[in-house]
Amino acid sequence: SSDVCSSDLQAPAGSLLEDLNAKREGLPGYHQEFEVSSTVKMATHSQSSKRQLLLDFSQGHWREDSVTGSGSHIRIFDGRDILSMEAGGDEFVRPKHRPKDENPLPFPYSISESGWSKARELERRPCGLSGKDHPCVIVEMQLKPRTRTSPGSTKLFKMLSGTARVLLDMETGLLLSLRTTELFENQRGEYESDTSYSLKRMSYDTALDATLFQIGRAH
Repeated sequence: SSDVCSSDLQAPAGSLLEDLNAKREGLPGYHQEFEVSSTVKMATHSQSSKRQLLLDFSQGHWREDSVTGSGSHIRIFDGRDILSMEAGGDEFVRPKHRPKDENPLPFPYSISESGWSKARELERRPCGLSGKDHPCVIVEMQLKPRTRTSPGSTKLFKMLSGTARVLLDMETGLLLSLRTTELFENQRGEYESDTSYSLKRMSYDTALDATLFQIGRAH
């Protein structure tokens, strides 16, 4: 009956997401390229920006290249530490990662650290992949409020509330699109941030070159 369908669509998605995470982690490796569009709406004006996000993941190691018009910022998890640097630079930062912590995830997968357990399933549909299509699931979750400082400053900004809607491939566990809407507060008042990750290219089922996950001469 339609009652059964509607209750299924609102079903908690925690165990499904655990299954999909396990499928993704079981892949020998994957490469994904996202276009990231972000709009920040303030009381008087809006600001929009675009960047590319290149993601490589293999055997628990990952590399994330965030590319803007002004350059590229790289984050690498080598299985032990996260290393962060500007492309072409020979300096890198090693943010603290305690061994007892769970292994960190790259963007946009790290959105799950905000509370996948309370996510709910909205819809299942074909992914729309070219060639052999897969089934996909759309999941929505509320993001946990958080407080951060701006990079390079002591100014605080608070994320008061937020929602994430994610499209996941049910055969591979790979994320195909993500949209987050968040309400922030800083010294000047409240503003809204709307960010979309849209997949442009991907490949999987192949182990990746281990040198992708090394800093090279900066070691």
